[in-house]
Parts: sequence; C-alpha cells; structure tokens
Amino acid sequence: MTIDEHHPFFLQMLTELYRHTNGDPSASASMYDLGVEAGIDRQDAQEVGQALIGAGLAAIVSLSGKIGITAEGIACLEDHGAVAPAGKEGVRLGSAPVLQPEAQAAVEALVARIKTEAGGQQWPFEAFSELTADLRTIEAQLASPRPKTSILRECLHALRALLERNSVRGTLPLIDTLIG
Repeated sequence: MTIDEHHPFFLQMLTELYRHTNGDPSASASMYDLGVEAGIDRQDAQEVGQALIGAGLAAIVSLSGKIGITAEGIACLEDHGAVAPAGKEGVRLGSAPVLQPEAQAAVEALVARIKTEAGGQQWPFEAFSELTADLRTIEAQLASPRPKTSILRECLHALRALLERNSVRGTLPLIDTLIG
C-alpha cells in the first residue's frame, strides 16, 4: 500500500492521534492502537504511522511504536477542518430555523469527511443502509434553498450514534462541535 497525504487512512489516523493525545504534543499513543481505532491492520497502521512521521506530522516517541503529534500535525488537521483552530470554538449549527451559510459549509465538509472515513470501513449491511439514508437526508436538506437546522441537528445526532456504534470515530469531534 502506498501511503501519502491523499490516502484516506492518513488523515484518519492523524485525527485519531490528535484525539488520543488531546492535541498535546508532549503526549503519545501507540500507532498500532491508533490503527485499531481507524479500522486498519497492524502492518497498514505501521505504514501510515511512518508516513505521518516522514511528513513531519508526528514524531517518534519510542521504538515500540509510540508516536506524538507535532505542531505541524495539528496545523494540518486545522487546515483540513478536522479540528477547530486553537483559540476558536468551531462552527455550530446555531438555533436559527434556517441554517446559516458558515454552518452549511461546515456540514458539507463534514459529509465529505464522513464519506471518506466510512468508505474505508467494513460495514454490516443494515448499518451501511442506515448511514446512506442519514447522509442522503442531510444532502437533501443542504440542497434546499432553506435548509432546516432542526432536521440537520437530528440527522447529525443519529449519524453520530451510528458512527460510534460502528467504531468510526474520526469525525465525532466535528459532529460534537456542530451540534453543540
């Protein structure tokens, strides 16, 4: 497998590293444990971990596979919208009946991330069908000239629960920020 910054596991594992270390560059996590969280096998986790280190987004902490996130890794996640920039709370859906443009852009980016992250997973048929239906409902609202905040909020709550049940956790912090 060729791992680079365009590979879906690359950003997913970097997000898991951020989550496990709470964005603290002095903390560390096992690249193999991160791989389990990302749903990839040990060999692929090692390759992704090495790619993150090679890109300067993670640093070697121990030879047993512990890595830590770097400032560059955090900046990369901020640039991709995977985490809110330091000092910023992040975009929220808000309480207006109709979704505001900034929140709409954040939901659109989230849907794209979920599709990428979920595409690399093995899903039971029923769970995949539910995921597809929830994403289609969100996309239908986003296509409306007046997307309803309350409908999107409920869809995101359902989607969050589904992702959690199926151990697809990379986008959970983003969903939590949006639904507040």
